[in-house]
Formats: sequence, C-alpha cells, structure tokens
Amino acid sequence: ASFARLALTAVPEGTLLLEAVAVTRVSAPAYLDLQRFLPRSPTRFVVDIKGRDLAQALTAAVLDTRLEPLANKAAATIIRQIRPELTELIAASETLAKSAAEQQIAQARTEYSAFVQAELTRLERLTQTGDITFDQDKERLKSDLELGLKALSTATNVVCALRLIATHH
Repeated sequence: ASFARLALTAVPEGTLLLEAVAVTRVSAPAYLDLQRFLPRSPTRFVVDIKGRDLAQALTAAVLDTRLEPLANKAAATIIRQIRPELTELIAASETLAKSAAEQQIAQARTEYSAFVQAELTRLERLTQTGDITFDQDKERLKSDLELGLKALSTATNVVCALRLIATHH
C-alpha cells in the first residue's frame, strides 16, 4: 500500500481516491488448467468515497505521471486521521472487485464448459467413424467438467495492491 497526492481541479481538494488491483484465482487440480479461462491480467479500480469506479478516467498511465509521493511519516499521520473514510473506500473496492469477479467467473464457467463439450463431441464423432470407443475418455471428461465447474464456483477475487490518493489544487 502507498499514499500519494494528485493535482486534480475537477474535484474538491482533499477528495480521497483508492486505487485497487484485484486478481481472480481458482484452486483446482493443475491438470484442469482452469486459470487459463480466467483473465490473465489483474482488474484495476479507482474508487471514490461514493463507491464509483473512476479507473476509465484516471488510467494507470495518467496516475503514474501525475502522482506526487508522500513521505512515510506524513502518510502514516494522515492515514490515522482518515481511517473511517479509508475503511469505506476499501469496502467499496472489495464490492467492485467481487462484482467483477462474478462476471469473470461466469464467463470462465461458460468457456470451460464449451471447451469440454467440444472435446466430448469430438470423441463422439471419432467413435462413430471407427471401431474404437472412447468410453473411458468420455467419462473422464464428464468428471473433469463437473470438477472444473465446482472449482470455478469457489473461485475468489483478492485485492492485492492498494494506493490511497488525496487530491489537491
């Protein structure tokens, strides 16, 4: 976590913003490779005290060039004074992260299901064209589908980086 100042005249001086970076993770057997169905890059939010996501307006590139770092002693003093607001900002960022994760997980479940169904269809077609049956492979895929969907339903979203930003004129 870090604390910085941002010269931004469009908002009242002293407005607090929280930049948060969240990652969606799934715990499953490695052979399922479920992580490939989830976004590879983290999700970034810039939250104000009202819970609005301002990440589109305040991109990482813009913030990196315009932020002014605060000394650790000053930052610690200010954070103690604004703890209630900071708690609200963190809760708002976690709410946005959870909402984004739900969408990402739903999409991952759909993509994973389509992937396994395509494999099952392929095995069915191979069975129809030849004398070989793939019953064990089909059963394994059905089991993997069930296991993968169950694992994806327990996927979590973790906020792994925070940067508090105070505006000034």
